[in-house]
Amino acid sequence: MCFIFNTLSPIYRIMDKKQFSSRFNDAIDLTIARTRNFCFNELIPKYEFIVSPNTSKTAVVLDDDEIAYIKTLKDLHHKPQSFDEVLDLIQIGDRNPLWINISVYEAAQDITLIELVCARRLRKVETIPNNVDKYPPFHVWTAMPPEEFKVKIDNKFDVNWRSIADKNKGFFDKVKSYFVGD
Repeated sequence: MCFIFNTLSPIYRIMDKKQFSSRFNDAIDLTIARTRNFCFNELIPKYEFIVSPNTSKTAVVLDDDEIAYIKTLKDLHHKPQSFDEVLDLIQIGDRNPLWINISVYEAAQDITLIELVCARRLRKVETIPNNVDKYPPFHVWTAMPPEEFKVKIDNKFDVNWRSIADKNKGFFDKVKSYFVGD
């Protein structure tokens, strides 16, 4: 089944930078609230963000701005960004990613690190549908750990499981290359 959306339909709304910033703030608040429901970690209300594309592969369908945008995000490689830096990264002129998955990645003693995984495709803000998520283009979610990372306290898990897995992955990759070679 194919759905064709009319850009004049009420499910579309033009967003300026102020409205986009407001949706981003609201998505952060919802992300923190949902994460607190599932995780035992303390989430400090000082936030930094890691931003990455959903895939770093380019395709024929991507335009020059989209290719440059993916390269910029790849070059950041988990370098934390401020709220304002993120706004500058994900708003390219009058376009932004079609969707952005937002979740807590790590809860440290002095900061909460929030991950934003962005669609490669950029869209004009008036063509972002707002009938799917509460604060489009942001899709709020909590990453549930696999069994080997389920450390539960009071039936809640450690939100840091992904950052721990990523750090261990780097270590195990080094060990493997020592024995097997590159």
